[in-house]
Amino acid sequence: MTEGRNIFVCGRTGSGKTWLLQKRLLADVRRLVIYLPKAEEAGYAGVYYDVAAGEQRDFYESWFESYKRGRWHRLIYRPADPFDGGSFDRLCMGVYHAGACTFVAEDLAGYVNERSAMGPGFKTLLTAGRTRGVTCYLVTQRPYRIPREVTSQSREAYLFATHEPNDVAYIKEAFGVEAAAAMERAGQYEFVHWMETGQVEIGKA
Repeated sequence: MTEGRNIFVCGRTGSGKTWLLQKRLLADVRRLVIYLPKAEEAGYAGVYYDVAAGEQRDFYESWFESYKRGRWHRLIYRPADPFDGGSFDRLCMGVYHAGACTFVAEDLAGYVNERSAMGPGFKTLLTAGRTRGVTCYLVTQRPYRIPREVTSQSREAYLFATHEPNDVAYIKEAFGVEAAAAMERAGQYEFVHWMETGQVEIGKA
């Protein structure tokens, strides 16, 4: 089994992060689960599940039964409450047990932030998901709201340009002075690709 990794992605609306994810990073991924706390489709190709409150158990039973039978598809999960940390946490644990897939957490700061405790499912996926072949894309518009425990577990990052002082300070602490400086210099649709080796490259969406 190929070891997974955690990848942090941040950028304001219109910066190019969604295009980068959909057209380049995830374009050829078949075993995909996306937590999408939005009503719209956001351009992701796959099967959309709108799970109402109280129906989550039925969803998991059908999902895991399909998985055990060898059927797999690109799954986009839209919760009844877009900021329901419990729903997100249960899905994280399900992804961990399923293994060998790619998981995308969109708009992460809405339900994992400085005011909400990280649930055990997300913690398990974050710290041990890679051993089960799970690659996580952790996506947010405003990085400064994300607990440092998240970025400390990230092995790569795609950082789109911002000049917001709180965001710049957070990136500097999480990924280093060079990455933060390059992010501030980046132009429209450009991003900084940071790797845990300390290597920093500029790309364009």
